[in-house]
Amino acid sequence: MRSRVIRPDESNLIDLPGVGPCPRPVDIDQSVTGMSRLKSLRAYRFAPETTIAGESEVDEVLIVVLEGRISMEVSGASSLSAEFGPGQILYMPPDHAYRLTPLARCIVAYGRAEASSSRDARAITGTAAAGEVLHLRRLSLRAGEAVTLDAEALALVASGTAEALVASGAAEALAASGTAEALVASGAAEAEDAPMGPLSVLAVDAGSGTIQGTGTAEVWVYSA
Repeated sequence: MRSRVIRPDESNLIDLPGVGPCPRPVDIDQSVTGMSRLKSLRAYRFAPETTIAGESEVDEVLIVVLEGRISMEVSGASSLSAEFGPGQILYMPPDHAYRLTPLARCIVAYGRAEASSSRDARAITGTAAAGEVLHLRRLSLRAGEAVTLDAEALALVASGTAEALVASGAAEALAASGTAEALVASGAAEAEDAPMGPLSVLAVDAGSGTIQGTGTAEVWVYSA
């Protein structure tokens, strides 16, 4: 089993064109995880009265609102214009552009994986979404309830508290490249619990990893 807990960094600011410094407390890519298919997971804190413009490029993107409300306009081979609130998902295929306008202070998560999908952009209300490569599902964990995840997966705690089962014998604390702090584990026979609060991520690089609720926790799992 190889898994790690990556904690949010609220001091991480990204300079977005036309917006300025923007908090990106979750900033995980392949340089951190070593994953081959799941390219990145990032979560931003957006303020109202701004507009964020971006592109999917060669990736399909699954965007979920964790807190607040946004308006999205997507253009390309398919188009979409809609408002999204907590728990609502936007699927955007490759080669599309978007304009995101926060309608209140919000937290928005983006997961990416390279794909060749010709599927249409769409709004999804529910607990799961799937693209060609990228998948997203919501877990509602009660205290003591555990779920085992296969590689490649990134489990983001949206609210509440949870803990991850990570190997302890050879585990050591490192600074992951970029800004996140990570507990890295591999090849140990024993295990210990790593606490996870909001915006913490369990990254399962290979093998499997387990996340367990310590209270009521909402967790979004990106996988590829």
